[in-house]
Amino acid sequence: MRMITSLAALWLCTLQIAFADAPPRLAGQISVREVSASTGVVGGTSRLHLIITNDSSEALSFLGVRTGVATQSTLMGRVSATDDHALGSFPIASDESLNLGTSHLWVSLNSLLRPLASGDSFPVTLLFTIGELPVIAHVHP
Repeated sequence: MRMITSLAALWLCTLQIAFADAPPRLAGQISVREVSASTGVVGGTSRLHLIITNDSSEALSFLGVRTGVATQSTLMGRVSATDDHALGSFPIASDESLNLGTSHLWVSLNSLLRPLASGDSFPVTLLFTIGELPVIAHVHP
């Protein structure tokens, strides 16, 4: 019986390790998909696009990102055809998604420290009121 219990415990540990490669999640509360960035030159800007889903039963806020490819990042929103504004955060209601892959909402990566070419990828840390989540952004034209 002890052998069966030990094997079951080992199987559960293996199962948890296998799920480490699943789509990014923060304590089972946040899922992220379609993380991409536009191409850019040193000193220029790039638009980071992604979709964040709040899988929890509580509202949360997306505060921004941290990355080593830019000196600053800004949450942006388009309020008219010619007027973009920096925003402090994006609230995400329970069981809803925030689509930052549109021309109306995005993350601006400012003062790029290196060029971003199509096919590149780089790490990004997403910042939330409930913690941080590392993801990989893929660069597309």
